[in-house]
Amino acid sequence: MRQKYLITRLVLPLSIVALAAIVLGCFFPWQGLFINFFTTFIGILITVFYVNLILNEHEKLRWSGVTSRIYNRIEKMANLTISTVGTVFITGGEVYRHDILLSGDKKEIRKEVIQAANETIPLAIQLNIDGLNQDGWKKLLGVLSDAGKNWDRLAERYETYSEMSPDILSSMFKISDGIDDMIANYILGSTIYGVPDGDLKPLNNGESPIVLKRWFYKQAIDTIFSILAATGELLLKLGENRLN
Repeated sequence: MRQKYLITRLVLPLSIVALAAIVLGCFFPWQGLFINFFTTFIGILITVFYVNLILNEHEKLRWSGVTSRIYNRIEKMANLTISTVGTVFITGGEVYRHDILLSGDKKEIRKEVIQAANETIPLAIQLNIDGLNQDGWKKLLGVLSDAGKNWDRLAERYETYSEMSPDILSSMFKISDGIDDMIANYILGSTIYGVPDGDLKPLNNGESPIVLKRWFYKQAIDTIFSILAATGELLLKLGENRLN
């Protein structure tokens, strides 16, 4: 914001004046005077950019502790989202490798959680989604609903924070939007999700409801996959921002 203000209010006007000095120097005999004007303005521009750079670096350093704490909160929410979805579809097994969690290595733990979001949990969903009963679907929608509310709170709280990475904020909104889509999908198919094929009621047009059930399940799988992918992507971005 400061840089944009300086460019529009200071750099551009000075650049126009410097350019005018060069043009006038070509048509009038006071070339030395105009050249002095030009070099003075160039010096001012360099000074402005340098001071702006120093101020930006100072501002980042001053807020680095706050930014780190905010990113910690976001990462905890991302881990919780992935874990809760995983526990719905992975019963009696491990969502994450315990030896990685016990190692205390944050980079390795982040890699393990991202792998779960991109590989372990999606595979479990494909294998187990047909066996998820109505209570299981209600559990899934309950944890997603809670997660969606928490993501909305985090986004609203930090969207005006000047040091917040736009990429991270965009990923947070992407997760929240995906959760909203899944909740809307469940509401539309609430009489179908988790109901055994033999207990499904015929459709009004007389066609088999199994085709419709398969469509709803395909939409659910795609949406849950997108939520997990966006959450894993967010963890990657958080890791990259902490290295910069």
